[in-house]
Amino acid sequence: MKGRLVEKDRLIAFFDALLAIIMTVLVLELKKPDPISWEGLWAIRGDLFAYVASFFWLSALWSSNNAEWDYVRVIDRRVVWWVLVFLFFTSLVPYATSLLSNSFYDPFPQAFYGMVIVMTAATNMFLYSSLIKADKDNGTLRHFTKFNRSIMPVDFAIKACGLIVSLVFWAPAASVSVIIAAGVVLGHLLIQHRSSRLID
Repeated sequence: MKGRLVEKDRLIAFFDALLAIIMTVLVLELKKPDPISWEGLWAIRGDLFAYVASFFWLSALWSSNNAEWDYVRVIDRRVVWWVLVFLFFTSLVPYATSLLSNSFYDPFPQAFYGMVIVMTAATNMFLYSSLIKADKDNGTLRHFTKFNRSIMPVDFAIKACGLIVSLVFWAPAASVSVIIAAGVVLGHLLIQHRSSRLID
């Protein structure tokens, strides 16, 4: 286990704990409706949409990563650093979401939100690549991550397109692309789960 820095379980626990905190901060940033009524909820629909987009996208990320870590045997310094970089961009999601909810139809908050999401998706791809390189002899890991690695460029492309459209044509495209990407990833995971059950 050359190059190993920390125990895999400790890194996973750190990853899960920080992601749970980030997702909790999301809901704490939600505004209370004024008045507390259906009309009040409708008035903060931008906040609610931003929260739903961020929460389910982060949930899809966690579900995807959690499934793959079961097959990891060896981690090295590079894996740890990519986890930290990934968590750095992920930790910006609540802040970007709060800006988005305050000015849902403004181009700058949407663009900032889109950039945070795109960078998080990019670092997630590098994280997966580092896991494969750290555990080169692990054929099981390579096999079970192949399905997820195949969807990552699609996920990234959806978010990148959303960011571009947000900057050029329609500001909310960045947040809408996150919902679309989350649906694609969750659907992909469902197909993977059904396929694995058929194989078993």
